[in-house]
Amino acid sequence: MLIGGLPFSARGPPMILDPSSVPERQSYRLMISAFIPRPIAFVSTRSRTGIDNAAPFSYSMGVSSHPMVLGVSIGERDGRPKDSARNILDTREFVVNLVTESLAEKMSLASGDYASDVSEFEEA
Repeated sequence: MLIGGLPFSARGPPMILDPSSVPERQSYRLMISAFIPRPIAFVSTRSRTGIDNAAPFSYSMGVSSHPMVLGVSIGERDGRPKDSARNILDTREFVVNLVTESLAEKMSLASGDYASDVSEFEEA
């Protein structure tokens, strides 16, 4: 059986994994398959120029309740921060929404690869 693209056996010796030996794509797959189920954090931001952005992230978690800290993992696109990350760094503001069944289709539409001057709110 494969978990995160790596071989796994429910029986036998424990798996010892050197993280530096695992390619980036495989380590991502391992991490997202190890922590399930994951609620989707639907993150909304606004750019400095007023363009609204919405994007789903399944790689998120509560880190602490006091102080309240939430972790959201936002990758890069073509070696640059994605719009959500750039907007958060620029404005220091964002909203995290949980995706309900009634929002699922709009969330899926918002996950598309849009130019930074396009509002996912309008597309969805």
